[in-house]
Amino acid sequence: MPVGTASTSDFANISFRDLQIFLALAEQRSITKAAKDLHLTQSGMSRAIQALEVTVGVQLFNRSRQGLTLTDAGAAFKAYAQRLAESYVAAVLGVQTARDKRMTLATINVIAPLLLPGLMQRLPSAKAAGSLAINALPGQQVMAQVAAGTAELGLCMCAETTRPSGIELMPLLSAPLGLLAGATVRLRAAVHSLSPLLQLPNLQLARLADDMVLPQALRAYSTQHGVQFDAYFASRIVCNSMSALFSAIAGGQWVTLASAIAAHCTPQPLQFLPLPHLLPPLQLCLVGRKGSGWRQLHGAWVDAIVASVQSV
Repeated sequence: MPVGTASTSDFANISFRDLQIFLALAEQRSITKAAKDLHLTQSGMSRAIQALEVTVGVQLFNRSRQGLTLTDAGAAFKAYAQRLAESYVAAVLGVQTARDKRMTLATINVIAPLLLPGLMQRLPSAKAAGSLAINALPGQQVMAQVAAGTAELGLCMCAETTRPSGIELMPLLSAPLGLLAGATVRLRAAVHSLSPLLQLPNLQLARLADDMVLPQALRAYSTQHGVQFDAYFASRIVCNSMSALFSAIAGGQWVTLASAIAAHCTPQPLQFLPLPHLLPPLQLCLVGRKGSGWRQLHGAWVDAIVASVQSV
């Protein structure tokens, strides 16, 4: 029995919930059972199916004391409703899969230019992991993004003594520390102590701010081993980023402490004298949140990042 005349514009008002209600009723043939399955009231179920019949312009169910049965129009509508519901679920799952395959890598900004070319070359082998977003940041912000969930993976300099709780490390490269100086600075061939650095003629010592990885690692090492880095921490030239430190060192008779990786990444022509006998090493690490299963979830990207770092 016709319920009304429907236009194509009316069909846009049919929701996935409407399809669920119709299909549940077609399956259960009982408003009571279908309402229980969908956690609806019986009155709400009745109103919903009546509204759907008005929208499509036909009666979908015959109602009797024995329950509900599909009309001929209802049986025809059921086949389309099932396909529509399946398409809706497939679309949602597709979006969720694409979302889950997106991955954000937070990396220290000094290494990003060296890492990207190799990583781009390895994209074909990592396509299964989906799209990649890269956040190039100051070193102290990388672990913060990973800990906060803003980035799934991080690539940064780490020291075992300064590892935050809730973070897992995958060491990739060991980075000895040493002296980084401008191209015109005359460095000694052998340095047996850090204390005389401030006494060198026309030489100034610059350092990184206290919240960065290297100063934190030096302070922790000093506490654990009783080794003092007074000359470094006495410096009045403090830089809040590696790029600022590079520029300062390149501009005159200045020297600083840095890792071999940082020295390799600098765009300026600087000198580097490693001092593994005086300074603790740092590690370039891939980091993720503990317990998140990041090595398995992003395995293709992990492999691509590791291979790219090792090729630098």
